[in-house]
Amino acid sequence: MKYPPCIDKETGEICAYNASLRSEIENFTHLLKPIVPIQGTMPSVRGVDIHGENIPLNEIGGDLLLFLDFNDRYNIPSINHENRRDDLCETMTKAGVAIIDSSGHSATTSYLGSAFYYALATGLLYELEEYGHITTGLFEKLNHIFYNQDGIFLTMTYGEISPGGVFRYIQASNPPPLVFSNEFERFMELGPDQLRNSLPIGVAPSESYRDSRHTLIKQKYATNQIVLSQPGDLILLSTDGLSDHAAGSDDFSGRMEDIIKSVKDAPAQAIAHAIRDDLEQFAPRQDDISFVVIKKTE
Repeated sequence: MKYPPCIDKETGEICAYNASLRSEIENFTHLLKPIVPIQGTMPSVRGVDIHGENIPLNEIGGDLLLFLDFNDRYNIPSINHENRRDDLCETMTKAGVAIIDSSGHSATTSYLGSAFYYALATGLLYELEEYGHITTGLFEKLNHIFYNQDGIFLTMTYGEISPGGVFRYIQASNPPPLVFSNEFERFMELGPDQLRNSLPIGVAPSESYRDSRHTLIKQKYATNQIVLSQPGDLILLSTDGLSDHAAGSDDFSGRMEDIIKSVKDAPAQAIAHAIRDDLEQFAPRQDDISFVVIKKTE
């Protein structure tokens, strides 16, 4: 059989084209690194200990884990809005966390997540200046923007942690939170009003932006609330990489429960490291993995 000059006789690969494509991908990955958002330092909230882990499958992954110290990032005292002063003062006591999972784990996927992050960061500032706090309307607008980009979608959890362990969040198809009780040493069952979820961002238009072309309409984002009642209680947030990684286990939540139980008196960082170490020992990773531990301390 005769091979064209561009085909390697041994491997059948398209030599020159592959080399050029590989070079383009490497250049794109190199250019992407400076614009991939930094997750930020772990925020400080009275009575709460927070730590997160972002473990990409490749050099640059599709997960983004972002922490928001509102005052540090947005300098809330400089926002001149007398009618919203009480809301702004309350927001200063909170911390935000966003876990974003773009489909896939390539450099292109990472670019999608970065684009969403910068749109989110700009929208958060607008919300603070306009309302003094973050509203679900921001995420309806973001969904509309990304829905108009064909084939682009991502899953997300965005939540805010208040002093004492109150966690209010919206969910766009990320796995539901797991809530561990220090007293009972197990995960607690959450009610339907704490688990309201929605479609991934970009899959379907919001009700506010529907027209005759759309047959699938996304329900409005709803705010859920979880209250950690006792010191030592904690919330585990994650992308699907965490549960998918343990798919070979008979009981994923039971596995996580045992790990947390064994280190439940440790700080959030040590608990997160115990989960990470177990993942590495359990099986080779097949996806990006991100998770956050939110632990009540007082």
